[in-house]
Amino acid sequence: MTPARAPMTVVHVIHSLGAGGAESVLVELARTAREAGLRIVVVGLSDAEDDRAAHRLAEAGATVYQLHAGRYDLRAVRRVAAIARREGADVIHTHLKHADLVGGLAARLVGVPAVSTLHVIEADPQGAAHRARVRAAVAARATMFDRVVALSEAQREWYSAFRSSTPVVLVPNGVREPSPSGTGSAVRRELGVDDDTVLGVTVSLMRPEKGHAVALDAVRLLPAELPFVLALAGDGPLLDEVRAEVERDPLLRDRVRVLGFRSDVDALLHAADLVVHPSHEDALPTSLISALATSTAVVATRVGGIPDIVGDDAGLLVPVGDPAALADAITALTRDPHRREACGRAGRARHDTTFAATVWVDRLRSLYAQLVTPPTESLHDGPVTSVAVVSAVAPYPSDSGKAMVIAGFLRHLRSRLPAEDIHYLHVGAPLRRTAEFEGVQVHEMGRPSRTDQLVGLVRGVLLRRQSLQEAFLGSPRVAATVQQTLVDLDPDLEIIDTVRMEQHVAGRRFRGRRVLYLDDLFSVRYTRMLEVLRDKRIDTDFDPLGQFSHNVPSRLHWLTRAPLTREALLRFERGRVARSERRAARANPTSVLLNAEEARHLRAETGAAVVAVPPSIPGLDETSHQPDRWDGRPEFAFVGLLSLAHNHDGLGWFLREGMDELLALQPDARLHVIGRDADESLLADAARHGDRVVAHGFVPDLDEALSRMCALVNPLRFGSGIKIKTLDGLARGLPVVSTPVAAEGIATQSRPGLTVVPDAVEAARALAALVDPAVRSREAQGAHALYAERYADPVVAAAYDEVFGTARED
Repeated sequence: MTPARAPMTVVHVIHSLGAGGAESVLVELARTAREAGLRIVVVGLSDAEDDRAAHRLAEAGATVYQLHAGRYDLRAVRRVAAIARREGADVIHTHLKHADLVGGLAARLVGVPAVSTLHVIEADPQGAAHRARVRAAVAARATMFDRVVALSEAQREWYSAFRSSTPVVLVPNGVREPSPSGTGSAVRRELGVDDDTVLGVTVSLMRPEKGHAVALDAVRLLPAELPFVLALAGDGPLLDEVRAEVERDPLLRDRVRVLGFRSDVDALLHAADLVVHPSHEDALPTSLISALATSTAVVATRVGGIPDIVGDDAGLLVPVGDPAALADAITALTRDPHRREACGRAGRARHDTTFAATVWVDRLRSLYAQLVTPPTESLHDGPVTSVAVVSAVAPYPSDSGKAMVIAGFLRHLRSRLPAEDIHYLHVGAPLRRTAEFEGVQVHEMGRPSRTDQLVGLVRGVLLRRQSLQEAFLGSPRVAATVQQTLVDLDPDLEIIDTVRMEQHVAGRRFRGRRVLYLDDLFSVRYTRMLEVLRDKRIDTDFDPLGQFSHNVPSRLHWLTRAPLTREALLRFERGRVARSERRAARANPTSVLLNAEEARHLRAETGAAVVAVPPSIPGLDETSHQPDRWDGRPEFAFVGLLSLAHNHDGLGWFLREGMDELLALQPDARLHVIGRDADESLLADAARHGDRVVAHGFVPDLDEALSRMCALVNPLRFGSGIKIKTLDGLARGLPVVSTPVAAEGIATQSRPGLTVVPDAVEAARALAALVDPAVRSREAQGAHALYAERYADPVVAAAYDEVFGTARED
């Protein structure tokens, strides 16, 4: 068992403390909880015909309260809340519908996390009233509970179909090691069953849904010579009816023992050769888990959570309500003792790995710990064995800096983990290219609908003070899908791509590490956009939406292009984004930026753990990248996605003010523009220079294209973060001429390999000077040295290992 870090008090609320499966589960929990550092308090809301569970809970060490409240007595909410405060509750955990309502409201009054366990699988809602009740219950859980616990895969699928926004986590119940008070042989003698007869046992309350009638019909169909006896243990509303039917039928009277309630179930299971469970519906019957613990073979119906327990090897499963199939299965295992023994061994193995009480309680402890641990603390301090990346970016093709960084994360993770343990949760239209993921598991989360976006504008922007980019990507439905997927995957590491995605997981507790990748500070980017717009000397025409435009309804695009509204929107968005960046940094254990100066700035503002990591530039090992093929001609390159505002503006600036100077100094000069999504205004600026400017669009083999260039120019006037295109040039030993903005985070002034200039005209002059072979050779060597010092694979891998916790163990 995992050592408990600190005692934790959990108040369990249940409708009553009589006889029943949920009550028995709480007794099992109380018997094992102390070993996991859990203090159990149980509140029974209403009276039961007998309160046997209350006595058993007290004997197991639980603190027990019985409120004797009526079913619709809402005063019970305040009474439960008072108990939770008095007992110092860390979590309130409810069981069954009545307790869900009372306990969920009490948890909100006290201000502690709430968990609800599903103990049943209801039939599909029939009629409008039934459907309304189910939807109301799901909505109530979404409002009041932080987690819903399903006991089986079937139950989780059933509940998830109602589209709950509360994550559903699978935590099967467990049972302690059986400790019979008597011997199996004594029980067999009591029942009149000799050693040559196979004893089958059914342990469940006698209710219609438990299938006792089917069991009796199956006994009638057994071969007359089959040495088999069935013992029915449990009381309930049908006990007298079942007993009377057995007494009336001589065949049943000979083969069936109706035992009623038994306090020695452990001894009964030890005495049994088979456990027979003909239920019509069952979430996760503990009697079958006990059968696994006693190495007893099982014959049961294939319904609900029963297949989760029995599997393919611990017994035989038959259709619901089929006495003949049940009889055939009983006959088969009665006649084959070797198969019964094999089923028993397999069942015991399943118990030890999945259904042991210690395994169960440890899972609950882990769940509770996730809910009470502050978001900035991590519960996982071991090696990272699984990762989930949540992003709205299509990393392939890597034709933008953002895509390249995310692709670099995936490349690093693939070097540390098997691809099948890396999960990419993608928000947006389904990815068209997945081959490059190379085995990474891609999970499509969907995209916000237009209704989501309109609602997001009202709720997010007006009520939650979100930025516009958060509001347009916000969606309760997408958030629920993301959160449920993360719960299902339970990764050791979560990498969340910017505040746009962080809103989908904000407030969600997690077990592993979480790293928020902020890319760069958009608030800084918007400030610089505003500075450019206000500079009357600059003739600028750019769309600040850039790549984000596909997330905004096209009818609204004019707002970001019209001069009167563009500046107002940028001012608004800058303030909102700055607030979100600070909030997100404080709320997450680790936040990552590419620019060290921006990291220092955010760290100083928030006091949060904000670190800078270098981006990973792909395909540059000695065996893959192209050698330098520059032949002395004045061929230069601009690289960048032209739908991004800073690229659009920077290239247009150079074409209008720098290209003429370059051609005056080097008449044969040619500028190759590599990047897609050039608009008409850029194409017009390029066309003014004839064949001296060549627009290539997206180029898949950047190595080949840049290997023939003299230098790369990056004349940006605004932007934030590290500019990947500058690193693209340095990584290939290609001299780079850039403005200070484009060199930010790399160098503050010129150094070999990187020439920093103030404007487009000076950029042209620096490019012309590089045509000298001696100058170009010196600068190329400097570019290689700068890249190797700060951005080579070993340097980047060490930084990623530090922040992600993915270092290999020697």
